[in-house]
Amino acid sequence: QFVSLLQLMGVLHQLSVEWPEPMKTVVEVFSFFSFNLEVIRLNCVATLDVATVFMWKLSILPITVFYLFVQHIFFSQVFFRQIKEALNHAFVAAIGILFMGFFVTISITTLVPFQCKSHTNGKWTMLQFESELCWEGGGHTTMVVAAGIGMIMPLSFIVVVV
Repeated sequence: QFVSLLQLMGVLHQLSVEWPEPMKTVVEVFSFFSFNLEVIRLNCVATLDVATVFMWKLSILPITVFYLFVQHIFFSQVFFRQIKEALNHAFVAAIGILFMGFFVTISITTLVPFQCKSHTNGKWTMLQFESELCWEGGGHTTMVVAAGIGMIMPLSFIVVVV
């Protein structure tokens, strides 16, 4: 339930609403749990374009799954050879819980490149990254392709669960 609450706060952060204090601060703090990397101010350390930030957002879950996989292999081969079967079930359960817990966040993150708004000059910009023009090539095209590939994560979870 707590993870769902954190994700809801992240979703509220993405809405185009001016929240009054203290709700504004609460929503901004908890937006990190919806893969909002801007909260940790990566641009202070390195100059990152919009497409790179989006790719990192999409990479959080696969990197976590890879980390769990490496940890699983290490522990099942080095320390717990006798209970290898139980560890396999635990690994699959951990991946399932991870996907279940972050399903909303993953789904919303993959849809970011498709959320555009029009302007009076006829141009479309992304809702979350207002400096990025929609449907005019460049970084947006990269993000759309990455989002298409990234949609495999929530769709595969639905297929496995249903």
